[in-house]
Amino acid sequence: MTNVAPGDFVQVTVNSLPPGSKKNYIDLGWNNKFYRAEVGKTVAVPFEAMANHFGDPRSGATAQALRYGGPDSEPSYVATRESEVARLRLRYGILNGAEGGFTDADDNTMVPDVTVTTLDGEEIPTVLSNPEGAATSNLIGAGQTNQDLMARMQAQIDFLQGQVANMGGTESNPTTIPVDDSGAPVEPTPDSGFIDEPPNDES
Repeated sequence: MTNVAPGDFVQVTVNSLPPGSKKNYIDLGWNNKFYRAEVGKTVAVPFEAMANHFGDPRSGATAQALRYGGPDSEPSYVATRESEVARLRLRYGILNGAEGGFTDADDNTMVPDVTVTTLDGEEIPTVLSNPEGAATSNLIGAGQTNQDLMARMQAQIDFLQGQVANMGGTESNPTTIPVDDSGAPVEPTPDSGFIDEPPNDES
C-alpha cells in the first residue's frame, strides 16, 4: 500500500486548468497556510491541503475512522467517496452536468488536471481523477508502527531539506525525528513553501 497519511507531504503537479481560467496557478489552502501550485510545476504540500482541493483519496463506499498510530491514537475521519464528489462539485461551482462527475452540461471539464504522488514518486489517484473510487482499497494503510512513522517522517524532512538546498539555502545540522518517552515520534511542523497571507482571489 502507498505509505502516506495525514501530516505527510505529497507532491502536486498541476497539468492544466479548466478552460477560461484567469490565472496559471492554484493556491492550496490548509490550516491558514497557502501553497501555490503553478501549471507545469511540482510543489510539495501537506496531504490535508491536497485532499481539501482534490478530494481525500482514502474515501470509499463507507465512511471510515482510521488510526495511524495504533489502537489508542486519535482517529482520522474519512467521508464517503460520494460525499467527497459532492463537496468538490460545490467547491468548483459545478451546478449541472452528471452528478457523479466533474463536467458541466456541455461535458466540459470544470476541475484542474493534476498529478499527485508520494515523495518517492508513487502516484496517488485523486477524487478528481477517480470519482468512482475504484482504486481506493489499495491506497493508504493505517495502523503503522512507531518505526514506520519515524521512517516516513524522516523521509519527509530529508525531502524538504533537499528542497532548501536546491533553492540555495544551507543545512549544516541535519534534522532528526524527536521522540517522546515511549519512543513514539513527535510530529514536526515544517513551514517551508507556504504564503504567509491568504490570497485575495478565490482558488
